[in-house]
Amino acid sequence: MSVIYRKKLLSRFLTLSVSLMMALAGVLAFASVPAEAKAAPKLSAKSVTIAKGGKQTIRLKSGKGSWTIKSNGVARIKSRTKTSVTIIPVKAGNTVVTCKAGGKKLSCKVRVLNNRIGEPKEELGYACVVGRSVSDRWVLRDGVKVAGVTYDEDKGKVTLKTTLDEETGRTTVDAAVKALKPGRFSLKIEYDYNGEKAEQNITFAFINGFRGKAKAKKNEADYNKWRKKTIAAFVSADMSTWEIIDAIGTLISTGKYGLKGGATGMQLWYGGNGTCVSGAKMMDDFMKDIGVSSKIHFMGNKGGAVDIFGYNLLYASQHRNTWVTLGGKRYELNPQPGFLWPAGVVKR
Repeated sequence: MSVIYRKKLLSRFLTLSVSLMMALAGVLAFASVPAEAKAAPKLSAKSVTIAKGGKQTIRLKSGKGSWTIKSNGVARIKSRTKTSVTIIPVKAGNTVVTCKAGGKKLSCKVRVLNNRIGEPKEELGYACVVGRSVSDRWVLRDGVKVAGVTYDEDKGKVTLKTTLDEETGRTTVDAAVKALKPGRFSLKIEYDYNGEKAEQNITFAFINGFRGKAKAKKNEADYNKWRKKTIAAFVSADMSTWEIIDAIGTLISTGKYGLKGGATGMQLWYGGNGTCVSGAKMMDDFMKDIGVSSKIHFMGNKGGAVDIFGYNLLYASQHRNTWVTLGGKRYELNPQPGFLWPAGVVKR
């Protein structure tokens, strides 16, 4: 009886021991795997740029928070939730958006590029890629002569050639401006009319060209940084949104391109594909960088479109292009590499 009892006792002891070991193992296993740490709150961007007529949305990637903006009148909050805020510009300058979340204070720098939208018919025209030249010719009224020119020789090179027509007394001016450095370039031309002085101020947007040779690995982060650096290099606070768009369109249309296949804006940047699709995608990326509402689409195929100067663009129906919306109006852009910009800017 004692032997049998001991066997039963031992059996119970072993059963309990095994159960205890299994339970202990479960506790140890549970203890060895730390609880998943909650992601620290983080903003979707450390800095954003907004052109007049545009907007930018900043998002909180984890958790919920409250939003405020520095009260210096540069931008204001259009709408906010606990996880995002939308900012619209008021005037040129810099400000800061702050989010309080998870016991932390997170900030995003906001740069407003300009304080006017402008009109494409007046704003488009004088943009040039660094290293290239833009030229123009005009005829002065009878008796008017060029007295001198003033410009920043460090940023650009200006060549003026004047030709006097002895029969009419009118002077023809051939001007060539070469872009040396990115930025806004101002050219002041002084005139003399029988002793009376007058002047004409012409502004240009000089913009950096493409990076150059294609890399083996096309890095999206590098492409994103390049666009932001390009904007920061040439844009000044007194430029209109249309002047900025004009400069970007000039870059895409006259930049280095080829026909190596593919159709992303990034491939165009690396000196790869130069189709209308890649140009539209790059324009769309730039528009998002400055907060302008944009969308890639196919233009209508019913007789093409009419540009801002009234010319009929039959070829426009064949290209993939970009819509932008500014001042409540929608415009269609044709940033196709190799085509004369801004011939493809049309208004619907």
